[in-house]
Amino acid sequence: TLGWEALARAYPRVLTAALRVPVAVVLGAGVLLWAAMREVPALGVELLPEIHQGEFTAHVKLDVRNPLERTDAVMRELDAAVRRIPGIATTALAVGVEKETLTREIEGPHTARLTLRMAADWPGPEGPIERTAAREEEIAQRVRRTLADHPAVQSVEITRPTPFALEAPIAVEVRGYDLALLREIGEEVRQRLEPLDMLADLRSTVRPGHLEALIHFDREKVLELGLDLGQVTTLVRDQVEGNVSTRFHEGDERIDIRVIGDELVLSNLEALLDVPVNPTGAAPVSLRTIASVEIVQGPAEIRRIGNDRAVVISATGRGLDLGGVARHIEGALASMVVPDDVKVELGGQKREMDEAQRSLFEALALAVFLVYVVLATQFESLLQPFLILLTVPLAGVGVIFGLRWLDIPLSVVVLIGAIMLAGIVVNNAIVLIDRINQKRAQGLGPHAAILEAARARLRPIMMTTATTVLGLLPMTGWLEAVPFVGSLGAGEGAEIRAPMAITVIVGLTSSTVLTLVVIPAAYLLLVRRRARIRPAEVPA
Repeated sequence: TLGWEALARAYPRVLTAALRVPVAVVLGAGVLLWAAMREVPALGVELLPEIHQGEFTAHVKLDVRNPLERTDAVMRELDAAVRRIPGIATTALAVGVEKETLTREIEGPHTARLTLRMAADWPGPEGPIERTAAREEEIAQRVRRTLADHPAVQSVEITRPTPFALEAPIAVEVRGYDLALLREIGEEVRQRLEPLDMLADLRSTVRPGHLEALIHFDREKVLELGLDLGQVTTLVRDQVEGNVSTRFHEGDERIDIRVIGDELVLSNLEALLDVPVNPTGAAPVSLRTIASVEIVQGPAEIRRIGNDRAVVISATGRGLDLGGVARHIEGALASMVVPDDVKVELGGQKREMDEAQRSLFEALALAVFLVYVVLATQFESLLQPFLILLTVPLAGVGVIFGLRWLDIPLSVVVLIGAIMLAGIVVNNAIVLIDRINQKRAQGLGPHAAILEAARARLRPIMMTTATTVLGLLPMTGWLEAVPFVGSLGAGEGAEIRAPMAITVIVGLTSSTVLTLVVIPAAYLLLVRRRARIRPAEVPA
C-alpha cells in the first residue's frame, strides 16, 4: 500500500540520521522518560475503575426508634418521589431486615434499601437523552438530595454493584481501647471531614443502639438471703434468652429445643421483675428484691480492627480519584492532636490500593528480572539484554502520557496491563538485535548491520504490533459505534477491561516507534564503547 511504501522509504533515512548522533537520540529518550515520570503524580490513583451499569442502591436510615410501619410509610412516599425523576425506569424497595440475615452494617426496622435502575434513554427537551456515566452520577446526586431532604431521614448512602467484595472507598480508622475517647476523637474526625466537598455519604460507626434494660444486683442482699449470684443470673438469662435443654433428631438434622420464659412475663419489664429467683425456696424472692433496673441505650456495635477497638468514619468520594481524596483527608487531619494510645489512619480501599500496588510493582520487577535471565541465557551476553529491556521504560513513556491524555487513573487493572506489556514489548527488540548479530556474524560492520537488520525487520515488527493493537481495540470501547465489532467489548465489566487494553495499546505503540530508533542508536553506542575498552584489556 501507499502508506507502507512511504514508511519503508522514510524509515532508513530517519535511522541513518539517528545513527549519526546516537548520543543525542539516547539522551532524548531519557528526557522523554524524565518528563513522563514527572506526570505520574498527576495521574491519580484508584483501586478499581467504578462500574456504571445504570443501577445503584440507596441505603436509607431513619431514627432508631422508628417502627417498621413508620419506616415503610416514609419510604413509600420517597419511592414515589424518586420514580418521578427523569431517567429512572424501575425501583425496588426493601424495608427492614430479617433477624437472621447477615447485613453490611447495623440494620433493622428503621432502615431501608431502595434499588434503582435507569432507562437506556429517556425523552428530553432537545430529543432523547442517552444514559452515560456522567448522567448516571448526576441522577444519583439528585436521588441523594431527594431522599436526604425528607425530615425523617437521618442518612443516605449510594452504592453501586461491583463484582468484587471491597471495603468502603474512604475510611478513617480511630483505634484504641477507651470507647468514650474513641467516640470523641471519631466525632472530631467527622467534623474535620464534613467541609470537604469531594466527600459524600459521610458516616460513622458510632451510632445510638437499641434501648436496653441493665440489671444491677445488690450483692449484700443476695448474700443476706442466702442466694447464689451465679445461679440467679443464670436463671434470669434462661428466662429471657432461653436454654437449649435437648435436641430433636430427624435423620442427619439436629433441631434445638429451647425452653424460654412465659411470653406474658417477657413482654413486660415489671412482670419480669416479679419473677422469683429461688423457685425451689420456701419463701419466694422476686427479682426486684435483690436488683434494680436501669434503661440505657447500648452501643450499636463495638468494632475491632487488629485486636483493637475502633471507630471507623467512612465516606464515598466524588469529583476526584481515590489518591486525590486521600491527600485532602490527610491534609485535613494533619493538625489533629491525639493521645499516644490512639491511632488515626486511613483504611478502606486506600489501604487495599497501597497493598495491591506494592504487590503488583513487585510482580512487575520480578517479570523484568525473569525476562533478563532468559535473554542473558539466549544471547550469551550480560549487556545486550539490557538493551532489549530498554523497551520497557520506552513503553512506560507511552503508558504515562496516554493515561494522562485520556484522564485514566492508575489502578490495579492498569498495573496488570503493565505486567503483560513487559513481556510483549521486548519481542520487537529481540527480533531486531538478533538480526543485527546475524549480520555482524556475516562480516558486516556495526553501522551497515544495523541498517540492514532494521530494513529487514521493519515489516514483521509493524505487523506484530498492528495485530496486537487491533485485537485489543474492541476492549477499549472506542469502537462502540461500529456495527458488530463494537459489541465484542461490551457487556458487564467493560469499565474494568478498557484500562488494561488501553495500557497495552499505548505502551506497545510508543515502544514500537521508539524501539525502531532508540535501540539501534543504543546498540551502536555499546559497540563503540566495547571497541574502546578492548585494546586496554590486551596485555602489553
